[in-house]
Amino acid sequence: MSKIAYYARPINLFGTLVEECDIWWLEQHGYTVIDITTVEMQAAYHQRGMKVFKKLVKSADLLFFRACPDGRIPAGVYKEIKWAMAADVNLMESPGNIHGRAMSVLETREYLEDVGAR
Repeated sequence: MSKIAYYARPINLFGTLVEECDIWWLEQHGYTVIDITTVEMQAAYHQRGMKVFKKLVKSADLLFFRACPDGRIPAGVYKEIKWAMAADVNLMESPGNIHGRAMSVLETREYLEDVGAR
């Protein structure tokens, strides 16, 4: 039985390789991804706003989301996260900017000392 995933991401990711890879990953893990990029869904969004997605979010088994490269979460994505949390929908964040956030060995050691773990 397929599980349903709602994929929340900034609109600048629509039609990109990042989006394609995220959807592929979800499908490989047994999820059917709700497609909010269809002409019909986007027309409904432009007419009625974000609320057109609320029922879809609440019906999903998982809300998979991606933040901006700097880690901030756009207002629309955050609204979808709050709907999912209120409906007890599982959340999963796809990490971004992995290379930009990576620490060197020295930085890791300094960090561990700073937090008292070493």
